[in-house]
Amino acid sequence: MRRTLAAMVSLAILAVPPARAEEEPPPPPPTAAQAAESGEDLVPEPVVSPWEENLAKAVDVFPIRVLGACATIVGFGAFLVSVPLVAPAGRMTAIRESWDYFVIGPVDYTFVRPLGEL
Repeated sequence: MRRTLAAMVSLAILAVPPARAEEEPPPPPPTAAQAAESGEDLVPEPVVSPWEENLAKAVDVFPIRVLGACATIVGFGAFLVSVPLVAPAGRMTAIRESWDYFVIGPVDYTFVRPLGEL
């Protein structure tokens, strides 16, 4: 158990791309006059530290993705139970909606979503 947890945390930490030396500086924030002309509000973007990003990725790898994989398996079982209930209606769209809800939703959340975006 400890080895698995250590491997998952190591992979999450290693998944962070290294900082590039030749990064372009961010564009300067708009002045009040420029914001007034464009009609935008001056709301600063939240600053996220690398520590917070790595922590979010580590939390996403271990409990969230594992639970998502479990939800995919349980969702497939729920789909199998729901097919006899929606099939007598004679609508293939009902079966497709059931498949999308019970299987595709958890699969997208677990395997398609970018790492660290909860």
